[in-house]
Amino acid sequence: MVLEVSDIKDNAPAHGHLGLPLTDTIRLVIRKSTYIEPATIGTIGSKPPAGLKESITPLRDSETVLIAYFDVLRLDEITSICASSRLVLGRPSLHPLIT
Repeated sequence: MVLEVSDIKDNAPAHGHLGLPLTDTIRLVIRKSTYIEPATIGTIGSKPPAGLKESITPLRDSETVLIAYFDVLRLDEITSICASSRLVLGRPSLHPLIT
Protein backbone atom coordinates (compact mmCIF):
# COMPACT_ATOMS: atom_id res chain seq x y z
CA MET A 1 0.00 0.00 0.00
CA VAL A 2 1.05 3.60 -0.47
CA LEU A 3 0.40 6.08 2.32
CA GLU A 4 0.09 9.76 1.43
CA VAL A 5 0.15 12.41 4.17
CA SER A 6 0.47 16.08 3.19
CA ASP A 7 3.23 16.06 0.53
CA ILE A 8 4.80 12.80 1.77
CA LYS A 9 4.24 9.46 0.01
CA ASP A 10 5.53 6.25 1.53
CA ASN A 11 5.37 2.63 0.40
CA ALA A 12 4.30 0.10 3.06
CA PRO A 13 4.15 -3.43 1.59
CA ALA A 14 1.97 -5.83 3.60
CA HIS A 15 -0.45 -8.73 3.20
CA GLY A 16 -4.17 -8.17 3.30
CA HIS A 17 -7.15 -10.48 3.33
CA LEU A 18 -10.91 -10.24 2.83
CA GLY A 19 -11.30 -11.62 6.37
CA LEU A 20 -9.71 -8.60 8.07
CA PRO A 21 -12.38 -6.97 10.26
CA LEU A 22 -11.44 -3.33 9.43
CA THR A 23 -13.85 -2.07 12.08
CA ASP A 24 -11.68 0.28 14.18
CA THR A 25 -12.73 3.88 13.49
CA ILE A 26 -9.71 5.45 15.22
CA ARG A 27 -6.59 3.40 14.41
CA LEU A 28 -5.00 1.72 11.38
CA VAL A 29 -2.25 -0.84 12.00
CA ILE A 30 0.17 -2.48 9.59
CA ARG A 31 1.75 -5.37 11.48
CA LYS A 32 5.01 -7.23 11.00
CA SER A 33 3.32 -10.25 12.61
CA THR A 34 0.16 -12.14 11.63
CA TYR A 35 -1.79 -10.89 14.66
CA ILE A 36 -5.19 -9.52 13.64
CA GLU A 37 -7.54 -7.21 15.50
CA PRO A 38 -10.07 -4.58 14.35
CA ALA A 39 -7.42 -1.93 13.50
CA THR A 40 -5.27 -4.28 11.39
CA ILE A 41 -5.19 -3.27 7.71
CA GLY A 42 -2.14 -5.35 6.77
CA THR A 43 0.00 -8.15 8.17
CA ILE A 44 3.51 -9.42 7.51
CA GLY A 45 4.55 -5.84 6.74
CA SER A 46 8.05 -5.51 5.38
CA LYS A 47 8.77 -2.02 6.69
CA PRO A 48 9.37 -1.34 10.40
CA PRO A 49 7.45 1.54 12.04
CA ALA A 50 10.66 3.61 12.18
CA GLY A 51 10.77 3.41 8.38
CA LEU A 52 7.37 5.11 8.23
CA LYS A 53 8.15 7.78 10.85
CA GLU A 54 8.15 10.67 8.35
CA SER A 55 4.64 9.75 7.15
CA ILE A 56 3.28 8.90 10.61
CA THR A 57 4.41 12.02 12.51
CA PRO A 58 1.97 14.47 10.80
CA LEU A 59 -0.92 12.16 11.79
CA ARG A 60 -0.58 13.32 15.40
CA ASP A 61 -2.55 16.39 14.25
CA SER A 62 -6.22 15.38 14.10
CA GLU A 63 -6.77 17.70 11.10
CA THR A 64 -4.27 15.77 8.94
CA VAL A 65 -5.74 13.71 6.10
CA LEU A 66 -4.33 10.27 5.31
CA ILE A 67 -4.85 8.80 1.84
CA ALA A 68 -4.05 5.10 1.44
CA TYR A 69 -3.75 3.40 -1.95
CA PHE A 70 -4.06 -0.39 -2.04
CA ASP A 71 -2.67 -2.52 -4.87
CA VAL A 72 -4.45 -5.84 -4.71
CA LEU A 73 -2.92 -8.90 -6.39
CA ARG A 74 -4.02 -12.51 -6.29
CA LEU A 75 -1.27 -15.11 -6.13
CA ASP A 76 -2.29 -16.41 -9.56
CA GLU A 77 -1.49 -12.94 -10.96
CA ILE A 78 2.14 -13.12 -9.81
CA THR A 79 4.83 -14.78 -11.90
CA SER A 80 8.03 -16.02 -10.30
CA ILE A 81 11.19 -14.32 -11.58
CA CYS A 82 12.89 -17.72 -11.48
CA ALA A 83 11.08 -20.09 -13.83
CA SER A 84 12.63 -23.21 -12.27
CA SER A 85 11.60 -22.36 -8.71
CA ARG A 86 8.12 -21.86 -7.27
CA LEU A 87 9.28 -22.00 -3.63
CA VAL A 88 7.94 -18.60 -2.61
CA LEU A 89 4.59 -19.01 -4.36
CA GLY A 90 4.28 -22.72 -3.63
CA ARG A 91 4.84 -22.73 0.13
CA PRO A 92 1.89 -22.80 2.56
CA SER A 93 0.76 -19.39 3.72
CA LEU A 94 2.06 -18.04 7.03
CA HIS A 95 -1.11 -15.98 7.41
CA PRO A 96 -3.74 -17.52 9.72
CA LEU A 97 -6.66 -16.52 7.47
CA ILE A 98 -5.13 -17.74 4.20
CA THR A 99 -4.98 -21.47 3.51
